[in-house]
Amino acid sequence: MDPRPSARLTSLQRSLRDLVFQRWLDGRCEDRADTHKAVGAVDLFVPFFPLDRAAVEAVVASHLRRVLSHTGPHTTALAWARSVRRARAGELRGLSWDTRVIEFLASQVEFERGYAIEGGKEAPAVLSRFVTRAIRKLTTARGGGGGGGGGGGLSGARVRLAVADDGNELVASVESEEEEEEEARAAAGEA
Repeated sequence: MDPRPSARLTSLQRSLRDLVFQRWLDGRCEDRADTHKAVGAVDLFVPFFPLDRAAVEAVVASHLRRVLSHTGPHTTALAWARSVRRARAGELRGLSWDTRVIEFLASQVEFERGYAIEGGKEAPAVLSRFVTRAIRKLTTARGGGGGGGGGGGLSGARVRLAVADDGNELVASVESEEEEEEEARAAAGEA
C-alpha cells in the first residue's frame, strides 16, 4: 500500500546512475570521460524517499512499542534511555496509548511541504521530551522520586498515555497495577 513508486532495485539504481551522469554532462562539470569515470566509481545508488506524516507516525509508534521490548536499538537521548531502563527493570508493566498520542507526537516533528525535514531522526527527541515528562510527572505524583528508591513509583503499573485537554502535552495515568489485579483474582477465587 506504499504510495511510492515500486521498482526493482537494479533498474532504479541504473536510472539514478544515468541521471547523475546526464546532470554532470549538462553542467559541464568535467569532460565526458572524467564524468564517466566519476559515475563509474560509485558502487551503489540508493534512492531516498522523504518521510511523510504517516511514515513519521509509524516511526513514533515503533519507538513507543520498543520501550517495553528488548528488541531493536533505542535512542541515546538520556531521558528516553532512562525510561527504557525503567521499563526493562520491571518498573512499568505496560504502556498503552491511542492514535491521538501518535498524531500528537508526530506533529511535534518539523515538516516542510509535507515531509519531515530530519526524517525519523527527530522521533527519539520528541519521545524524550513528551513521553518521559508525562511518566516522570506521574511517578512524582505517586510519591516516587525517580531516584530508584522505594515509595510510590510505577512498579508493576500499567500506564496509559493520553493527550492533555489543552492539546499541548501528554499526560500519563495508571490503568491498573499488578497488586490490584492479583487481589481481584484472589477475591474472585474465594467467591
